[in-house]
This record gives sequence, C-alpha cells and structure tokens, in this order.
Amino acid sequence: MKNIYIVRHCSADGQMPNAQLTSEGVKQAEELVSFFEHIKIERIISSTYDRALQTIEPLAQARNLPIDKEPRLTERIFSTVAIDDWQEKLKISFQNPDISYEGGESSREAQARIIAVMEDIFAGEDDHIVIVSHGNLIINFLLTINANLHYKDWQALSNPDVFLVTQMTDRISYERLWGK
Repeated sequence: MKNIYIVRHCSADGQMPNAQLTSEGVKQAEELVSFFEHIKIERIISSTYDRALQTIEPLAQARNLPIDKEPRLTERIFSTVAIDDWQEKLKISFQNPDISYEGGESSREAQARIIAVMEDIFAGEDDHIVIVSHGNLIINFLLTINANLHYKDWQALSNPDVFLVTQMTDRISYERLWGK
C-alpha cells in the first residue's frame, strides 16, 4: 500500500512562479512540520514554483530529506493573457475539461501531467511520499478518483491543504486531512 500526501502550498503573495510565502504562509509551513511529525515519509517531491518549495523546505530540513523538484507539478497554465472573468472561465473548465484559453492548457492537459507523476510514484519503490503542488492541478488529479468534484470543491481548498491518496492493489482512494 502506498500513502501519498498531496499538499497544496501555503499562503503566498501571488500566482507567478516566483511568488513568495506570506508571513502567514511561513507560519503554516512550520505547522506542516508538526502535522507530519508522526507520519512516515520516505520522499518529498515538489513543484518548482518558489511558494511550493518554501512550503515544504521546513519539513525536508526537519526530516533531513532532499526535495525532488518536479516541473510537471507546477500550476496549470490557465492563460498567458489576463482574463477579467477568470473564475467564470475556470468554472466552465470543470464542465468542459478540453476547453483552453489563449496560451493556456486545458484541464485535461494539466491532469495528464499530474497523472504521469502519480503513475511514476505508484511504480516506484517508496511507499510514503509527500508531494507539493497547486490547487488547480490537485483538484484535477482528485477528479480522476472522484468525478463528482466541481468548481465549488476547488473553491473550498485551503492554503495549505493536505490530501492522503492511498493506492491499494485494487483501488485508489483519497481523504482530506487538513482543510476539513
């Protein structure tokens, strides 16, 4: 059985790849160290975005584990141009996972990235893994387990948030551990 803890990054000051954790986000990252205190971890994998790395650095240091930087875990590229009604457009993408906006990727394309990462993890030797990513990518993965998730479930995500994905011989399940 594999236990994969999917962590959404802590509170940050923006959405750009170089966005930093806020002072509250730094405190949240320290809280994650306590949260994982009695949980076995063999490997840590993170998005390459600064806010994701800053989220997991305190835990990696506390456990003396390296952080494997994984570009496939970066946030979904929604569009390369500003979209005033982006939340409405995001809502539409839950109804039509193949829709994409200028310069962006569809939900299905983003989902393929995180599925590929998860397949690598499922095929790997480590059984207790923490990955750090972003809300839209995480919800797109969870949709592969629970097709009933919607826009409102994305809205309900917190910074940080933690989900435990369990792979057993015949099925994959998840439960929300942090943002309940």
